[in-house]
Amino acid sequence: MFGYPTAVFLFTVAACGAWACTLVWALKLREQRFLYVTVLLVATFFLGLSESLGIRLGKYQYHSAFPLALPLGGTPSHSDLAWQGLNWIAMHTVGQMGIPGCDQLSWNIPFPVVALEAAFVVAFFRISLLRLTNSGWSAAFAAAGLNALLVVNLDAILDPVVSTSVWCGTAPDPNYHGLTLGLWQWFTNDTHPGYWFGVPLVNFISWFVAVGTFSFLLRLETGPRGLLRRYKHWFKYVLAVPAVVIVLFIIQVPIKIGIDLVLVRGQDFLFDPHPVVDNKIWHFGVMVVLLLWAVRLMRRYGEFSSIRRIDWTCVAAQILVFAFCLGALWFDPSANANLWAIWFLTAAIASTVESRSFVARVITRIFGGRPTPQIEVSKVSPHGS
Repeated sequence: MFGYPTAVFLFTVAACGAWACTLVWALKLREQRFLYVTVLLVATFFLGLSESLGIRLGKYQYHSAFPLALPLGGTPSHSDLAWQGLNWIAMHTVGQMGIPGCDQLSWNIPFPVVALEAAFVVAFFRISLLRLTNSGWSAAFAAAGLNALLVVNLDAILDPVVSTSVWCGTAPDPNYHGLTLGLWQWFTNDTHPGYWFGVPLVNFISWFVAVGTFSFLLRLETGPRGLLRRYKHWFKYVLAVPAVVIVLFIIQVPIKIGIDLVLVRGQDFLFDPHPVVDNKIWHFGVMVVLLLWAVRLMRRYGEFSSIRRIDWTCVAAQILVFAFCLGALWFDPSANANLWAIWFLTAAIASTVESRSFVARVITRIFGGRPTPQIEVSKVSPHGS
């Protein structure tokens, strides 16, 4: 039986292995070694801090037996300075912290979760360098759109498989559920229902914003004048890590607050006192608008090439995720048939992105992206290896 003990062991091994392999791959690079190590460290610290802040909002928690908890966790406390700051922001925007009736037991963030997240974010960054041959602002916008779509695609199958949800709303439980592994647990109610197999859509919006922000800034900053470039001294890379993380939060937080306001209170602002559409339609509508916007960024700013071969570090973390989800679905006889369909669809999308014909035959013909002629292959970003 693919139960919790087996699942958490396999997840931990796969996640930490993906992070370690990414680090080893970066260390083996000749000219770009410090650059990619720095990108991995930035991703790890950024995502770890994002998770530590996100869990304080009170909408989810990780299983208490999950190993390797990071600092800044522990038992939920209203005296925590980070919680107080988030509570002040929430009271002046979306209106409340947490889900009434659902009490968190822990703020612990397991390192395996952050390790896996960092590994596939670095993989997406690498894909954007290989697929997008232009530079500057246009490349940054296109990379943000491409990688935001990639992370939503991956999380669309991962979260429903590994997480469970608890209903704490006033209405009857709508019974939106995925599998029962329970590596982490969502708290849902009338305001934040788990429309996607028990997972609130705000989770996918958070990933969209986080990875889009990361990809935009990192692609913008890996130029000659950026914070991340070829430094002569290693300590400058060390100083670049906190600098980039701080800038990421400065960009991400206002965007996230704004989108959350649209998701939670958008209809109140626009159509007070009576919403014009069902809450489910509104939530999915906001998500669809974001995805279409990402496609628009790719179409407007992307200069794509399918010539450069995708290397193994771009696909390893994603293969581990899809293999893990496949095993969980296979060994769970009660698995929803729709989840099988989502697995095949998301796996097909991911494999298409990694194929050499992706840009030329899909983006260019369907989305209208601008292809790069083969004669210009030598002009691709110097940060590819």
